[in-house]
Amino acid sequence: MDWNRAAREYLDAYARQQDLPGGIRFFKALQQARLDGTPASLDRLDALLEQIHDKAGLKAADLSQDPAVQRFANMVSFYIGSYLSARIGTDLTWGTREQMLAQYPDTFKLGDKPENRLVAYALGKAFTPLTYLHQKLFAQRDVSLQTTLQQTLDTYHAAARQDPNIWVPLMLRLYADKEYIGDRIALRAALERLTLDYSLESLTRVDALLRTIRKGQAPVYGDFITHPDTVNFLQFLAFYFATTVARNGPYVLTWHTYEEAQKLGMGWDLAFELTHWARLNDALYSPLLTINEILFGERQTSCTQHAQDIFRLNPPTPTEPDEEEGGLTLLAMEKAALDPEQAKACEEAGMMLAYGRFMSAGLQPTTPTILYPTQNGGGLMVPIMEESEEDAIYRADEILWSNPEKAAFAVLVRDAYHDYPPGQEKDVVVNLAVYGHAAMTVTVAAPYPVIAKDNSLRLHPVRINKCSLNRDYHESILDHVRIGMARYGSKKRKD
Repeated sequence: MDWNRAAREYLDAYARQQDLPGGIRFFKALQQARLDGTPASLDRLDALLEQIHDKAGLKAADLSQDPAVQRFANMVSFYIGSYLSARIGTDLTWGTREQMLAQYPDTFKLGDKPENRLVAYALGKAFTPLTYLHQKLFAQRDVSLQTTLQQTLDTYHAAARQDPNIWVPLMLRLYADKEYIGDRIALRAALERLTLDYSLESLTRVDALLRTIRKGQAPVYGDFITHPDTVNFLQFLAFYFATTVARNGPYVLTWHTYEEAQKLGMGWDLAFELTHWARLNDALYSPLLTINEILFGERQTSCTQHAQDIFRLNPPTPTEPDEEEGGLTLLAMEKAALDPEQAKACEEAGMMLAYGRFMSAGLQPTTPTILYPTQNGGGLMVPIMEESEEDAIYRADEILWSNPEKAAFAVLVRDAYHDYPPGQEKDVVVNLAVYGHAAMTVTVAAPYPVIAKDNSLRLHPVRINKCSLNRDYHESILDHVRIGMARYGSKKRKD
C-alpha cells in the first residue's frame, strides 16, 4: 500500500467532510474538533480523545483489529503528521514499520509494537504518531499533544539545523508565523516591536535595537554565545541580515557551514561567529560577525554600513534588459528554475487569470475569489462576498496573507484599474502566495481580452507587477502562468 497516497486521500476526505468507504469511527466528532492546522486544534484533539477514553470503551486491540477504528487512528496520525510537516520545512514519508526498515536500515530502529504500525520519516528521524494515540487512550489520559509535538519538533529542528539551507528559511518563517522554535529566541518582545519586512530600512531598526541592548544591558559575550535562547537571537538577526541583503541586491543566496566554507577557501580558525556563512553570488560573508561586532566589538559598524559595502564591493552582475513581447522587461540571463511547488502554484495562478478574463466577457466585475489547492490535486474556489467590492478585496487580501487554511499556496483573482494609452482600462489581477519551504509572492496582471467567437482565449501578454523573487525568476514564472492559461483555454474549448 502507498501510505503517502493514503495520507493525501485521508486529509482530502476530511477537508471535503466526506467519510471514506467503510467508514471512519468517530468521523463526525473529528469534524467537530476542527482540525484546521492551528495550535488550538491540538487542544481540541486532546479533548476529543479524552471523551473517547471516558465513554467509548475502546481497547488497544481495536486500533489494529477493527477497520473503522483503524481508519480513525490513521486519520489522527496523518493530521498530526501534516501539522508537524508544516513546521519542519519538509514533507514526511509515510510507511509501515516493515517498509521503513527496508528503506532506511541504517537509521531506522523501532521495535515491533502496535504503536509502531504506521511511521513518518523526515530529516533522518522517525516519528510514530500512534504512540501518542495509545498513550492518550489507554495509558496517560492527561498526556498533551502540544507537549508531545514540541518535544518532536525539538528533535526535527536539531536535525534541520545541520543544513543551514533548510534551517535558515525555516527559522525565519517560524518566527514570522509566531510558531514554536526549539529553545526560543531571547528578547523576542523587542524584536516584535520592529518591522522586519526585509527592506534596507529595516536594517537601521536592527542596528538601533543592537545598540540599545549594548548600552542598556552591557551583554557579556561569553554568556550570549553559550545560552541557547541568546544564540537563537544572534543567529536569527544574522540570518535576517543576510537574507535582506540578498533580496535587495538581488543576489543568489546559499548557506554554508564552517566546514564547507573551509573547503571554499576560508582559512580562519573555528569561532562562534564563523559557524554560518552566507554566499552572495560568488562571495562569502559571515553575518554573525557583523551582528556580534555591533553588540560586543570595539570597531563601530552597522548592518546598514555592511550592506552598503557589499553592494559597492560585490555589485550584482549588470545585464542588458531585453524587451519581451508585450513590453515586459526581463533580465537577459538564463532562466532560474522554480521550485516544483512554486511552478505548480504559478500554473494555478495562470488558470485563475484566464478564469477572470473569461468571466469578464460579460463586462461584469470579477468577484474577488481565492483558490486553494486540495489534496486530490484539484482546487477549491471561495468567492469573497462583502458589502462593497473594495471591502471584498481588502478582506481577500487579509485571508491571502494570513493563510488561515494553512494551505501550500493560495491564489486571489480580482479586478484592478491601470492607466494605458489612451486612458484608464480594467485589468484582471491575480495575487499568488506560496507558503512553506518555497515561500514566494507575486502579482500578475493582464488587460481584459476580447473573447473569440469559439470562446477560446488567446494568450495576450501578461506582466509581473510585484514579485518577492529575484528578476531572473520572472521569465520562468510567466512561462508557468502561460501554461496555466493555456490549460484553462483548452478546458473551455472542450466544455
